[in-house]
Amino acid sequence: MIQLEKLTKVYEQGEIRVEALKDIDLHVRKGDFMAIMGPSGSGKSTLMNVLGCLDQATAGAYWIDGTHVEELTEDELADVRNQKIGFIFQSFNLLPKLNAQQNVELPMVYAGKSTKERNQRAKKALEQVGLGDRGKHRPSEMSGGQRQRVAIARALATDPAILLADEPTGNLDSKSTEEILRLFQELHHEGRTIIMVTHESEVAKHCSRVIVIKDGEIVDDYRNKEGKRI
Repeated sequence: MIQLEKLTKVYEQGEIRVEALKDIDLHVRKGDFMAIMGPSGSGKSTLMNVLGCLDQATAGAYWIDGTHVEELTEDELADVRNQKIGFIFQSFNLLPKLNAQQNVELPMVYAGKSTKERNQRAKKALEQVGLGDRGKHRPSEMSGGQRQRVAIARALATDPAILLADEPTGNLDSKSTEEILRLFQELHHEGRTIIMVTHESEVAKHCSRVIVIKDGEIVDDYRNKEGKRI
Protein backbone atom coordinates (compact mmCIF):
# COMPACT_ATOMS: atom_id res chain seq x y z
CA MET A 1 0.00 0.00 0.00
CA ILE A 2 2.81 2.41 0.94
CA GLN A 3 6.42 2.08 -0.14
CA LEU A 4 9.29 4.44 0.59
CA GLU A 5 12.71 3.98 -0.98
CA LYS A 6 15.77 5.99 0.10
CA LEU A 7 13.45 8.81 1.13
CA THR A 8 15.26 11.91 2.38
CA LYS A 9 13.95 15.24 3.60
CA VAL A 10 16.27 18.22 4.03
CA TYR A 11 15.37 21.64 5.40
CA GLU A 12 17.65 24.53 4.46
CA GLN A 13 17.63 28.07 5.78
CA GLY A 14 20.61 30.13 4.73
CA GLU A 15 23.70 28.17 5.68
CA ILE A 16 21.77 25.93 8.07
CA ARG A 17 21.00 22.47 6.69
CA VAL A 18 18.94 19.94 8.65
CA GLU A 19 18.50 16.39 7.35
CA ALA A 20 15.18 15.48 8.98
CA LEU A 21 14.85 12.10 7.22
CA LYS A 22 17.79 10.04 5.94
CA ASP A 23 17.40 7.29 3.32
CA ILE A 24 14.17 5.89 4.77
CA ASP A 25 13.10 2.49 3.40
CA LEU A 26 9.62 1.48 4.54
CA HIS A 27 6.88 -0.83 3.29
CA VAL A 28 3.42 -0.56 4.87
CA ARG A 29 1.06 -3.39 3.99
CA LYS A 30 -2.68 -3.09 3.71
CA GLY A 31 -4.22 -3.66 7.14
CA ASP A 32 -1.11 -2.71 9.12
CA PHE A 33 -1.70 -0.95 12.46
CA MET A 34 1.64 0.78 12.88
CA ALA A 35 3.05 3.06 15.56
CA ILE A 36 5.83 5.53 14.77
CA MET A 37 7.89 6.23 17.88
CA GLY A 38 10.97 8.28 18.66
CA PRO A 39 12.25 11.15 20.79
CA SER A 40 11.36 14.77 20.13
CA GLY A 41 13.07 15.99 16.96
CA SER A 42 13.66 12.46 15.66
CA GLY A 43 11.70 13.00 12.42
CA LYS A 44 8.34 11.44 13.38
CA SER A 45 6.24 14.44 12.37
CA THR A 46 8.24 14.99 9.18
CA LEU A 47 7.66 11.37 8.17
CA MET A 48 3.95 11.70 8.96
CA ASN A 49 3.70 14.88 6.86
CA VAL A 50 5.40 13.17 3.91
CA LEU A 51 3.17 10.10 4.23
CA GLY A 52 0.12 12.38 4.30
CA CYS A 53 1.27 14.27 1.19
CA LEU A 54 1.38 17.48 3.26
CA ASP A 55 5.09 17.80 2.50
CA GLN A 56 7.30 16.37 -0.24
CA ALA A 57 10.60 14.58 0.10
CA THR A 58 13.85 16.14 -1.08
CA ALA A 59 15.03 12.83 -2.58
CA GLY A 60 13.95 9.23 -2.87
CA ALA A 61 10.64 7.70 -3.91
CA TYR A 62 7.17 7.39 -2.37
CA TRP A 63 4.43 5.16 -3.78
CA ILE A 64 0.90 5.00 -2.43
CA ASP A 65 -1.41 2.36 -3.93
CA GLY A 66 1.03 2.07 -6.84
CA THR A 67 0.99 5.82 -7.56
CA HIS A 68 4.35 7.60 -7.63
CA VAL A 69 3.66 10.63 -5.41
CA GLU A 70 6.58 12.72 -6.69
CA GLU A 71 5.05 12.77 -10.17
CA LEU A 72 1.68 14.19 -9.04
CA THR A 73 0.56 17.77 -9.58
CA GLU A 74 -0.69 19.92 -6.68
CA ASP A 75 -4.30 19.19 -7.65
CA GLU A 76 -3.60 15.45 -7.84
CA LEU A 77 -1.90 15.58 -4.43
CA ALA A 78 -4.99 17.31 -3.02
CA ASP A 79 -7.14 14.50 -4.45
CA VAL A 80 -4.93 11.87 -2.79
CA ARG A 81 -5.19 13.68 0.56
CA ASN A 82 -8.96 13.97 0.26
CA GLN A 83 -9.75 10.50 -1.09
CA LYS A 84 -7.07 8.09 0.12
CA ILE A 85 -6.02 9.51 3.51
CA GLY A 86 -7.94 10.34 6.67
CA PHE A 87 -6.17 12.64 9.13
CA ILE A 88 -6.63 12.61 12.92
CA PHE A 89 -4.82 15.19 15.05
CA GLN A 90 -3.96 15.60 18.72
CA SER A 91 -5.86 18.90 18.90
CA PHE A 92 -8.96 17.48 17.12
CA ASN A 93 -9.08 20.44 14.64
CA LEU A 94 -12.85 20.77 14.87
CA LEU A 95 -14.55 24.05 13.96
CA PRO A 96 -16.21 25.32 17.16
CA LYS A 97 -19.18 26.99 15.44
CA LEU A 98 -20.17 23.81 13.61
CA ASN A 99 -21.92 20.86 15.21
CA ALA A 100 -20.56 17.31 15.02
CA GLN A 101 -22.52 16.45 11.89
CA GLN A 102 -21.29 19.58 10.07
CA ASN A 103 -17.68 18.98 11.13
CA VAL A 104 -17.80 15.43 9.78
CA GLU A 105 -19.32 16.65 6.50
CA LEU A 106 -16.61 19.27 5.90
CA PRO A 107 -14.10 17.16 3.88
CA MET A 108 -16.96 16.00 1.66
CA VAL A 109 -17.92 19.63 0.97
CA TYR A 110 -14.39 20.17 -0.40
CA ALA A 111 -14.72 16.93 -2.39
CA GLY A 112 -17.91 18.22 -4.05
CA LYS A 113 -20.26 15.55 -2.66
CA SER A 114 -24.00 16.24 -2.77
CA THR A 115 -25.83 17.40 0.36
CA LYS A 116 -27.69 14.08 0.56
CA GLU A 117 -24.52 11.99 0.29
CA ARG A 118 -22.68 14.17 2.83
CA ASN A 119 -25.55 13.83 5.27
CA GLN A 120 -25.79 10.04 4.90
CA ARG A 121 -22.04 9.44 5.16
CA ALA A 122 -21.65 11.73 8.17
CA LYS A 123 -24.47 10.02 10.06
CA LYS A 124 -23.03 6.61 9.30
CA ALA A 125 -19.53 7.68 10.43
CA LEU A 126 -20.86 9.16 13.69
CA GLU A 127 -22.77 5.95 14.39
CA GLN A 128 -19.60 3.97 13.69
CA VAL A 129 -17.75 5.82 16.46
CA GLY A 130 -20.67 5.59 18.88
CA LEU A 131 -21.93 9.17 18.53
CA GLY A 132 -25.03 8.66 16.43
CA ASP A 133 -27.07 10.65 18.96
CA ARG A 134 -24.63 13.60 19.22
CA GLY A 135 -24.74 14.98 15.69
CA LYS A 136 -26.34 18.29 16.69
CA HIS A 137 -23.90 18.97 19.54
CA ARG A 138 -21.04 21.43 19.13
CA PRO A 139 -17.49 20.58 20.25
CA SER A 140 -17.85 22.75 23.38
CA GLU A 141 -20.70 20.49 24.50
CA MET A 142 -18.56 17.34 24.31
CA SER A 143 -15.77 15.73 26.32
CA GLY A 144 -12.27 15.41 24.92
CA GLY A 145 -12.85 11.76 24.07
CA GLN A 146 -16.08 12.58 22.26
CA ARG A 147 -14.38 15.37 20.28
CA GLN A 148 -11.68 12.93 19.20
CA ARG A 149 -14.39 10.46 18.14
CA VAL A 150 -15.93 13.21 15.98
CA ALA A 151 -12.48 13.79 14.46
CA ILE A 152 -12.18 10.07 13.72
CA ALA A 153 -15.66 10.06 12.18
CA ARG A 154 -14.61 12.97 9.97
CA ALA A 155 -11.58 10.98 8.83
CA LEU A 156 -13.74 7.91 8.12
CA ALA A 157 -16.48 9.75 6.22
CA THR A 158 -14.58 9.76 2.92
CA ASP A 159 -13.80 6.03 3.32
CA PRO A 160 -10.02 6.48 3.04
CA ALA A 161 -7.63 3.60 2.52
CA ILE A 162 -5.27 4.93 5.19
CA LEU A 163 -5.79 6.65 8.55
CA LEU A 164 -2.92 8.85 9.78
CA ALA A 165 -3.16 9.74 13.47
CA ASP A 166 -0.72 12.23 15.04
CA GLU A 167 -0.63 11.75 18.84
CA PRO A 168 -4.41 11.08 18.86
CA THR A 169 -4.51 10.41 22.60
CA GLY A 170 -2.09 13.17 23.62
CA ASN A 171 -4.79 15.48 25.02
CA LEU A 172 -6.96 12.80 26.59
CA ASP A 173 -7.32 11.35 30.09
CA SER A 174 -6.68 7.65 30.67
CA LYS A 175 -10.33 6.58 30.33
CA SER A 176 -10.78 8.48 27.04
CA THR A 177 -7.44 7.12 25.81
CA GLU A 178 -8.68 3.55 26.36
CA GLU A 179 -11.91 4.34 24.48
CA ILE A 180 -10.04 5.80 21.50
CA LEU A 181 -7.52 2.93 21.37
CA ARG A 182 -10.38 0.43 21.50
CA LEU A 183 -11.97 2.23 18.55
CA PHE A 184 -8.70 2.14 16.58
CA GLN A 185 -8.44 -1.60 17.25
CA GLU A 186 -11.97 -2.11 15.97
CA LEU A 187 -11.10 -0.18 12.80
CA HIS A 188 -7.93 -2.24 12.43
CA HIS A 189 -9.87 -5.50 12.69
CA GLU A 190 -12.20 -4.20 9.97
CA GLY A 191 -9.13 -4.07 7.71
CA ARG A 192 -8.21 -0.38 7.93
CA THR A 193 -4.58 0.62 7.53
CA ILE A 194 -3.63 2.86 10.47
CA ILE A 195 -0.38 4.73 11.06
CA MET A 196 -0.09 6.46 14.42
CA VAL A 197 2.61 8.76 15.77
CA THR A 198 2.98 8.40 19.53
CA HIS A 199 5.62 8.98 22.18
CA GLU A 200 3.83 6.69 24.65
CA SER A 201 5.01 3.08 24.79
CA GLU A 202 1.73 2.03 26.43
CA VAL A 203 -0.15 3.35 23.38
CA ALA A 204 2.27 1.69 20.95
CA LYS A 205 1.62 -1.68 22.64
CA HIS A 206 -1.85 -1.68 21.12
CA CYS A 207 -0.45 -1.54 17.58
CA SER A 208 0.53 -4.62 15.60
CA ARG A 209 3.76 -3.07 14.33
CA VAL A 210 6.15 -0.48 15.72
CA ILE A 211 8.89 1.49 13.99
CA VAL A 212 11.33 3.62 15.95
CA ILE A 213 12.99 6.69 14.47
CA LYS A 214 16.11 8.40 15.80
CA ASP A 215 17.95 11.27 14.14
CA GLY A 216 15.93 10.85 10.94
CA GLU A 217 16.64 7.13 10.55
CA ILE A 218 14.61 4.00 11.28
CA VAL A 219 16.53 2.22 14.02
CA ASP A 220 13.97 -0.49 14.79
CA ASP A 221 10.98 -2.10 13.05
CA TYR A 222 9.20 -4.98 14.72
CA ARG A 223 5.92 -6.81 15.01
CA ASN A 224 4.37 -6.26 18.39
CA LYS A 225 4.07 -9.62 20.13
CA GLU A 226 1.81 -8.20 22.84
CA GLY A 227 -0.89 -7.13 20.41
CA LYS A 228 -2.48 -5.75 23.56
CA ARG A 229 -6.27 -5.67 23.51
CA ILE A 230 -8.43 -3.44 25.69
